[in-house]
This record gives sequence, structure tokens and C-alpha cells, in this order.
Amino acid sequence: MTRIVILVVLFCLVSAAFSAEIDKIRVVVIQGNSDLPVNEVKSIISKVEEEIANADNFFTLLDRANLDALFGEVRISYEDWVKKYQSDSEVRLKMEGVTADHMLFVEIGRVSEGFYVSARMTKISTTETVAFAREQRETLAQLTEDGIKILVSKITKKLFESDVVFKAGVNNVQLSIHRFDGAGAGDKDITIDGQHRERLPYGKYRFVFYKKNYRSVKLESIINTPDAVINYEPERKQADIRLNGKPKSAEIVVDGEVLQQGFPFSQTFPEGKYQVVVRKQGFYEWNQRVQILDGQDFVKTTISLQRPPKMRAMIRSTILPGYGQYTLGYKSKGLILGSAYVGSITLAVLGQLNYEEEHANYIAFKQEYLALSSNEMEAYDAAKDAALKAHSREQLWNIVRYSGMIGGVSIWIWSEIETWMLSGTPGGMADNFNIDFNGNGVSVGYSF
Repeated sequence: MTRIVILVVLFCLVSAAFSAEIDKIRVVVIQGNSDLPVNEVKSIISKVEEEIANADNFFTLLDRANLDALFGEVRISYEDWVKKYQSDSEVRLKMEGVTADHMLFVEIGRVSEGFYVSARMTKISTTETVAFAREQRETLAQLTEDGIKILVSKITKKLFESDVVFKAGVNNVQLSIHRFDGAGAGDKDITIDGQHRERLPYGKYRFVFYKKNYRSVKLESIINTPDAVINYEPERKQADIRLNGKPKSAEIVVDGEVLQQGFPFSQTFPEGKYQVVVRKQGFYEWNQRVQILDGQDFVKTTISLQRPPKMRAMIRSTILPGYGQYTLGYKSKGLILGSAYVGSITLAVLGQLNYEEEHANYIAFKQEYLALSSNEMEAYDAAKDAALKAHSREQLWNIVRYSGMIGGVSIWIWSEIETWMLSGTPGGMADNFNIDFNGNGVSVGYSF
């Protein structure tokens, strides 16, 4: 019972608040021409006045007595009233003192199919017709029972309905319309593509705008003008990703895109999931899949990139030059050193194999020409020439094999030295070692 009382009180308060927002029309009902008996006409006019009085949110019904001095028994058509109003200055002067601001001319009559009633709402100040409606029924009883109610409802709708334009600025926006005082009858859901026009009765409304990946917006508004514009300002669901840590020169990568070099980092992103990587050569990278929700920032201020252990990197470079640099984050350098080392070793092996083959050829040709006598000069010269050529090739491949060996060993030694310089803790060898080129030559230094 208590709940029912509370609901009734709330309904009354809402109705009172709504009524205060609507400018009521002060209306006086005028009987126009009719070919029906006086008693029947009076009952219909009374029914019109009753329906107008029921719509007290919109109308204030005034008595017709203040027009008697002008028109006697008030029964005048719209056309006659306009003629008098425009041609008779005395009538116009007296009309200015009438308390009503609108007149409702009601005409009743017979037609071949039954009976009709029409109503024309007119501004007194300008004689402008602002609403017109007409209803027809087979019998007078039907006309009185439901025709009058529908007639007044149509007049009310025309006078108290707004042409509302919804502007969204983006497409595919879901709009929910709820009318507080409409008992759910006016609720509807529509889709807006940039702009939408809707006819809405005067009243208090809640408009809810929804679009995927955008913030939902609820707007409450009183619609009480012939035209209205409701603007929806779309705002993306978003939040900040904020990072801080060391080393300060670390590179920040989000979803594969390098966004910034160095801490601190702060940037706004649409709501969603992101792959965040913080990296710097010589350090293990920090890699995390983060999710941000609307208005909920992701904040990480304890990122501290760590260098790989010195011994592990040194062992890797011992196994394969360049492998240690690659694991430290110097991938290009590691690939170049590794490729150069493999190329040098390949050259050394190839040179060794060909050297051995040409050395054997040289020994064989040398023994062949030494075994020949001086009487066999042509064969002797051919064998000697073949031996000399084999010897030249032997020397060439000897140079190749030693070059490959020296190059491979040099690359291996340099890879070990550089891996030692690049690895370790921050502030170690890699940070303190420096090379300076100037006019006097090259200077190499190390700060202890």
C-alpha cells in the first residue's frame, strides 16, 4: 500500500512539473453553423468543451460570456468572424479585451453517410488557423461517444507536437526514446545515420544514445516548442596508457608501432586490448598484453629493463659469433657478425680443400716431368708447365684458406670482446666505453 501511495505521489509530481513546462492555450469554444436541432447541437458542444477540459495539461477553457456583447448568442462561423474582425474596428478593439487567445470554431452537420463535426483552432490576434480536424460517423450517438474525443485529440496533437531533429554526427547510432508522462506508449528505438527527424508530442523525454566503442549518453529534455534540435556529441570510450621506468631512452611500441623514444610515456587510446613492448638494445624487452576500459587508465611506473647475464651472452658468442649480440637486442649487428663468421669459415674450408687438391696435383706433375729424359723435350715441357700451373693454383687457395681462417678468428675474437662490452649491468662497460673521431685521429677511452 505504501508503494502505491508513493507511486501516485510521484506521478502527480511529474505531472505537475510537466504541466508547468507547457504553455497552455486559453481557448473559447464557438458554435458555428449547424442544421441539427438546438438540443443536439448543445450536447455536442458540451462534449467538445468536456474533452478540452480533460486535456488540462494543454488548454484552459474559458467561458463564452465575454463575447456576448459582441455577437449576442455566440453562434458565428469562422468566415463571418474574420469578416467582422477585419472590417469593423470596433469589433477588433473589443476583441483585444477578450481573455482568450484562441477560438475553436465547431461546425456540426449532416452528410449522406451520417453526421460530421469539424473544429478549427484560430489565433484571435491574427485570425490564423493553427489546427483543423474533422470526424464523421454513421449515427449522432457514435459521433458523440468517440468522434468528439478523437477530434479533440487530433487538435491537441497538431498544436502540441514538435518536429524534433536528432543530430548525431556519426552513423549507426542507436537511439532510445522514452516519454515520462506517456505511460510507455511513446517509447521507441530507432537507428540514426548522422541525422534523423521525428514528430514527438510535447512532454518530458529521456533520450539514450548508444554506439559501439562510444560512450552512451542520456539526455533528459522538455519538448514544448514546435521545433526542437537534440544534439548527440559522440565521445569514444578511451583511456590512457602511462608508462615510466628506466633506462630513460627505452623505445615504446604499441601494437607493432613505435610511438615514442624515452620515458615517461602517456597517450590516449580507444577502449580495447593492446600489445605494449618496451625495449632497448642490450636489455631484455618488457612485453605485456594490456586492456583499458573507458576512463580506466593503465599505469605502469615500475618498468626496469634488465640486461642479460654477461656469462650467458659470452657463451653464446663463443658458440657462434654474433649470437651473443643478437640475444642482447643488437639483432642487425648479430646477424652481420654471424653471417660474416659463417662466410669466413666457409671460405677457409673451401680454400683448404682446394689447396690440398692442387698440392697433390703439383706433386704429381712435378714427379712426372722430373722422370722424363732430355730427349723427350715436348712431353717434358708439357708436364713442367702443368706442374707450374698447379703450383700457382695451390698458392692462390693457400691465400684463400688463410684469409678465411684469419677472418673467422678475428670475427670470433671481436664478437667476444664486443659481447663483453655490451653485456652486464647498466653503467657497465657498454656505457663507459667510448670512441671519438677528431682531427688528430681516433681516441678510445673507458671511464672507470
